[in-house]
Amino acid sequence: MKRKSILIIATSVGIALPLFVFLGLGISLGLDISGIENISTNEIDKDTHQIRFDFCKNDENSDSLGVVAKTDSEFIPIPVSEKLSIGECQNYGTKIHTEDISSLSFSLFSANGISDMIQNLEKQKYNVENDLVKTEQDLLKLLEIDPENQKEIEKTRHDKRIFQEMLESTKNSIKSMVGLL
Repeated sequence: MKRKSILIIATSVGIALPLFVFLGLGISLGLDISGIENISTNEIDKDTHQIRFDFCKNDENSDSLGVVAKTDSEFIPIPVSEKLSIGECQNYGTKIHTEDISSLSFSLFSANGISDMIQNLEKQKYNVENDLVKTEQDLLKLLEIDPENQKEIEKTRHDKRIFQEMLESTKNSIKSMVGLL
């Protein structure tokens, strides 16, 4: 994987702070990124990426329960170990879906944001379920009307698989967040 060093600007209390992050592709980071380091991405296929990062506990993020990885297609809360001491780091990763990895952003969450996160995950689940049903209907129509159009059938099957993965991921995220309540 070809890597580039990319300058990213984060704002903390109104002060611009340059961060140099080593990435495979460009990414934009949210405002609350204290302790998220060594971010890397790996394209699994055109819509799916593996992301990895270190979460390092420090004074600024000591009340954080986890990291949210977000793209234009989905967001995934990733709980972090409560056993980390100030100054300790641990590596985390997840698979995330997007056509444009440059839409990837990170933020931190704490206990007071879990209820809102569960609501947002429920909305994401509802939307993905609707997208999955529509894609399944499209596939059935294609198979019945144009069974020779293998290119479109394979694309629709790929989309269906992506929505199934996103739905499973969202359900698992909801369970994780409920477990933190």
